[in-house]
Amino acid sequence: MNELWKANVGGILLIPAVSALCYLALPEEIKHRTPAAPRRSDDWVDPDPRPEASRGKIELGKWLFRRNCSTCHGAEGVGGIANQNYIKDTFPVLRTLAERMKICDEEENKAIIAYLSEGVDLEKIDPAPCPKYNVFLAQYRAIRDVIRKGSKAGKKDPNGPNPQDMPTWGGQVSDHEIDSVIAYLLTLQVWEKDEGSAEPEESSKPLRRGERVPDTRLVNQDGKEFRLSDLRGSGLVVSFIYTNCDVASMCPMAADKLVEVQKAMRGEEVRFLLISFDPQRDTAEKMREFAARHSIDTSNFWLATGPAEEVGSLAKSLNNHYRQAKPGLYDHTIVVALVDRDGVLRDDFFGTGWKAEEMVAALRGVRK
Repeated sequence: MNELWKANVGGILLIPAVSALCYLALPEEIKHRTPAAPRRSDDWVDPDPRPEASRGKIELGKWLFRRNCSTCHGAEGVGGIANQNYIKDTFPVLRTLAERMKICDEEENKAIIAYLSEGVDLEKIDPAPCPKYNVFLAQYRAIRDVIRKGSKAGKKDPNGPNPQDMPTWGGQVSDHEIDSVIAYLLTLQVWEKDEGSAEPEESSKPLRRGERVPDTRLVNQDGKEFRLSDLRGSGLVVSFIYTNCDVASMCPMAADKLVEVQKAMRGEEVRFLLISFDPQRDTAEKMREFAARHSIDTSNFWLATGPAEEVGSLAKSLNNHYRQAKPGLYDHTIVVALVDRDGVLRDDFFGTGWKAEEMVAALRGVRK
């Protein structure tokens, strides 16, 4: 025991000796260097600080996008990042937002960016900076609403995992900040392309404005078989629903708003068509019940359905997407297409945030 104690003491005494030798071996500049002061938490510098107000709204929008959106939508909104089990496979491309908002050319885009950068209320601009400004406003409201409230991503496989939803920004950002993000995204638009819709994000391309809507076999609420081409000769408003939809802001609201448009255009050459993508459940009787619930005058406003494959192809061509979440329930989008008397797509309205008078004005322009 005594020998073991002596050995341990000897080892302990060696430590300062070895340390002294190591110190003597150090270069002189290291021996005499002043130790750094302990770093305080308030010394930390953000490598990507929020831009100063003097740098403008676009710089703020770029910073907010980089911090909150680029992980999903890619640097500068290029898209192409996979979203597991999402209807469209990848998160949406955002660098073509100007096209989605129906801005027609580069000059219109510059004017709107300037208004957003200057904090101008886009609802009060007079005269309007572009001929179809009412259509742009509808898209603008819908995009702001999605940023505030978020949106649920439709599932490709009803039994598969949930895709990542668009989260709500809620009260985290102001209207000023939302507008700054929109202004930044509008600057990313490339205008060398021909006028048209944004590049599609899936293999089946939606129609561009100016392209003819494909013909489709359908049957209306009275059991009458017809083809979409039979409705040519007048303006046509067409969208897609299912009568079992119980989300107040989706199918029911779309029907009610189109009834407003129908009433405003009474006596004019225009037809309305809501096509169900649930043909198994939406029988003629169910469609008549839906029409009665929403006070639809079926003299020029039909509900219809048809073979699932043909309805699906037509819906996709008009940028409507849907997938069955479980029997009787669907995840879907709503896009209302405006078609001219020759069956050519002229305009569309996304969602249900648009105003009836905006669609009336756009539809009257389509019919000229």
